[in-house]
Amino acid sequence: MQTHSLSSLQPWLKPYADWLVLAAPYAGARSVRITSVTRSRGRQRALYNRFLSGRAQFPAAPPGRSHHEYGLAWDMVTEPFSVLTTLGGWWKQLGGRWSPTDRIHFSVPIPIPWPTPPPYV
Repeated sequence: MQTHSLSSLQPWLKPYADWLVLAAPYAGARSVRITSVTRSRGRQRALYNRFLSGRAQFPAAPPGRSHHEYGLAWDMVTEPFSVLTTLGGWWKQLGGRWSPTDRIHFSVPIPIPWPTPPPYV
């Protein structure tokens, strides 16, 4: 299972993610596309293997260690791509986790594995 809808985020996180996406035009984005939200363990394993083999454009966490598996992260791209740096700065000011080494990835500073996995894991 892989979703591209922010509605699959943890319910308490979704309003913050929605705000960031809606704020993107104010940072200069002409478009925003959500590319990944929740992922199954199998999908995460495939992405991680692709990353280890050097065939991935962006980093991937090992299976069981990805915030995507717990509804605690999403990936998005903007046009222009450089807007992600501004959005990442805003996300960090809100207390979120973002890094210029993985500009498409937005998450929260909660250790993984999360103590109480949501029912869809």
